Amino acid sequence: MRNSARDTLWLCLDNGLRLLHPFMPYVTEELWQRLPSSRDQTAIESIMMCKYPSIVEGWRNKRVEYDMDLVDSTVKPLRSLANERCERQAAFVLCRDSEFAEIIKSHELEIITLANLSSLRVISENDVTTAGCAVSVVNENLSVYLELQGSLRSNVSSSSLFLSMSLSKSSKCPRSILSSYSSLLIKSLPLMAVSST
Repeated sequence: MRNSARDTLWLCLDNGLRLLHPFMPYVTEELWQRLPSSRDQTAIESIMMCKYPSIVEGWRNKRVEYDMDLVDSTVKPLRSLANERCERQAAFVLCRDSEFAEIIKSHELEIITLANLSSLRVISENDVTTAGCAVSVVNENLSVYLELQGSLRSNVSSSSLFLSMSLSKSSKCPRSILSSYSSLLIKSLPLMAVSST
């Protein structure tokens, strides 16, 4: 087990340094020279003599790539809604698809860590979030809600304005799809009701 971990680390460092070499030739050459040579390869004098890494199709995992794309598309709007605040806030993910819900639940820790959240709860359309949430629609099956605290609270109209602005900025899709998001906004208004206190 220890040998396989060491070999994996060596492989990652070797490939990483070869990827960086065109951009940082002196630093990568120095670091590569200090790497212990692999048992499987003959010693090469310089990193410049090595082949540039290529894609190994056998290492690809389309399911993991799909899951991580969904995690990434969940984290980005949560970070934008948090607006780089230092305090951790609670978040909710509204999943309209059971497959999305399972993926989000299985990667809950990663999302909490990357988005700097205090907690994350996956909800369905039947659940109601707490008052004082900002919302961002990720796609037709996924919306994220971030609980705003203290002076950050705003009213429903400004939250809906924020939602429509974020849709128009991030969207490269036709107006017909944006209109379907508008209908999602109408459905989401009860969820994002904000107390005026």
